[in-house]
Amino acid sequence: MGNVKKLNVMINSPGGSVGDGLTIASLLQRHKAYVTAYVDGMACSIASVIACAADKLVMGRSSLLMIHNALTWTYGNAKDLRKQADDLDAVTERK
Repeated sequence: MGNVKKLNVMINSPGGSVGDGLTIASLLQRHKAYVTAYVDGMACSIASVIACAADKLVMGRSSLLMIHNALTWTYGNAKDLRKQADDLDAVTERK
């Protein structure tokens, strides 16, 4: 992108990978440009974290921002499930 002063981020997302979303949010926060996020439809789940990483958030009257505690599906024994619960708590507490 080069040395830009303003960066516009258009968002319409039901969410996705927590790791990817946290990376995008970190990159936006670290960028020297003034970041404006536009929620054109929805910014749900991890997409809400990306939207809130901007310097300015613009939402239409019918747009949606949904924030919730971390969710997952898991498979395994009791030890695996306990670890998954700890991981979910760690992600949720990062708010």
